[in-house]
Amino acid sequence: MESGNYTTLATLTFRIPVTVAAARAHVRAWLGRVSRSFGGRRWYRHRPPDLEWVYVLETTLAGHWHAHVLLKARCRDVSQKDCRWMEGVWRRHGIAQVAAIGNLAAASRYLSKHIAPGWEPEINGMTTR
Repeated sequence: MESGNYTTLATLTFRIPVTVAAARAHVRAWLGRVSRSFGGRRWYRHRPPDLEWVYVLETTLAGHWHAHVLLKARCRDVSQKDCRWMEGVWRRHGIAQVAAIGNLAAASRYLSKHIAPGWEPEINGMTTR
């Protein structure tokens, strides 16, 4: 992660327990919709991408998966309206909290507080291995 670039933090929780594979699929689908919103219909062809992201899956104390996502839009600023829209896109799966980052160091610590062993962050579709 480049310091100072990520502007938005999203926490995506699931309404019902899901498997790791299902959690990853739902988060990737959400990221695809968000990327299309920022980059247009052929967002996946843009190099560098219009929207950069990093996400990690972690478990709650009850053993349920949820995701933390850092976002950075290259094409425009992420507005409050964008944040509300992203929360609405996730609503069918559970609850989303999307907001601007005030302190990137604190957001990075929060993002990585309970990473499950063996599960590295995924950055723009590539794991960190």
